[in-house]
Amino acid sequence: METYQAQGFLPSFIAIAQDFRIKVPEGYSDEEADATLNRLATAWSSDKKVGGSSHQRRAAREQFDSSRPSVVVIQNETFSDLSDMNGLNAGYGGPQYFKNGINDALVRGDLYVEAFGGGTCNTEFSFLTGNSLAYVGAGKYPYTVYNFDQVQALPRQFRELGYRTSAIHPSKPTNWERDRVYPSMGFDDFYSQENDFLGAEVFHSGVSDEATYDKVMELLESSDEPQFVWDVTMQNHSGYDLGNIPQEDQVNVEPQGVGNAKANAQLNEYLSCIQKSDEQLQAFMDRLRQLSRPVVLVFYGDHQPSITPTYIDGIYPLDEPLVHTQRQYHTQYFVWANYDVSGNAQESDRQDTSVGYLAATTLELAGCELTPYQMAQLDCKESMPAINLFGYQDTAGTWHRLGEKSDPESDDASQAAFQAYQDLGVIQYREFAEKVQ
Repeated sequence: METYQAQGFLPSFIAIAQDFRIKVPEGYSDEEADATLNRLATAWSSDKKVGGSSHQRRAAREQFDSSRPSVVVIQNETFSDLSDMNGLNAGYGGPQYFKNGINDALVRGDLYVEAFGGGTCNTEFSFLTGNSLAYVGAGKYPYTVYNFDQVQALPRQFRELGYRTSAIHPSKPTNWERDRVYPSMGFDDFYSQENDFLGAEVFHSGVSDEATYDKVMELLESSDEPQFVWDVTMQNHSGYDLGNIPQEDQVNVEPQGVGNAKANAQLNEYLSCIQKSDEQLQAFMDRLRQLSRPVVLVFYGDHQPSITPTYIDGIYPLDEPLVHTQRQYHTQYFVWANYDVSGNAQESDRQDTSVGYLAATTLELAGCELTPYQMAQLDCKESMPAINLFGYQDTAGTWHRLGEKSDPESDDASQAAFQAYQDLGVIQYREFAEKVQ
């Protein structure tokens, strides 16, 4: 099990022993940061094509304010569709419902994340606060070092809008200090293993996804008040040599030219978990479709399993190093609603992005009121669609290393992305770093 004591203590101790202060951007001043935030937020809010003043955004905003839909976020443990790795050289088709059965999402795509093989809390941090580890630094686990009382966070934002805010994690509440961090972020309730999932159905490494979805439905059906529900699942957690998958749930793929017998056995145990998660996701969404209240659902995987480098190295041996790294640091996501969202065709349009942008993107599409920081993020996203601990991406799909200065003669996409990278670093320092150190 992923516990702070078992897996989080050592890396957290190392991070604390090092200088965990966040680096100040070159030439930084509060006045400059405030001006940058205002410039970016104003640019986005006045954009009539894709921004805050578009017809679609206005229609969604009016609908959200009147219907006040509940928002459910599923951060699914180690969920990733590995079929995008050339079918694993095995003709693997991926989780079929997730991949082919959701044709009415508001948006979906690849999601660049802040963790690999573990460190779930860092992907959580980026989603719930909208901040990227690109500007916090490597080797840091913000949950274990910072106080979040003054940090802008999604549960606090929803609570201020009159929503009930609930967190679900069917494991020890002390994992990654969630019992401390969640209340400080604005969660009203925290449902954990010790008090709320005793005797619940277990699959592979922990309480099943389905059991957590039952809890989500219980919360949604227990009250008419709008709710923000955050669910961090556990069943797909490593390791993948437990040998405890029922025969009827086992997947068997045979990669050609990559892996070995031991690695492939672990791979198949992992893929069996993902197949089960896929089935349980379908059943959950069927229940949401029948629910008589409006709900927006966000679903994504927090990181890939630690076994994937064997296959990435074998399938993509000629990658440029940064591209190769990003193959490991991405999963997939979708944003969906069980009602017709004004201004959105709901045709599962593809938009690859990073986890730090995902909350702002969701609120934009659903029509929720945005903070100036979220508006500024969305403006940066137009030039820099993705960023994580290892690099940032421009609109041409090219990855750039953090801190690499833009060549004055480089193409427009590279220059615009570098400017967005600098701007986002300045405003994140103002909105996060100054509040925690």
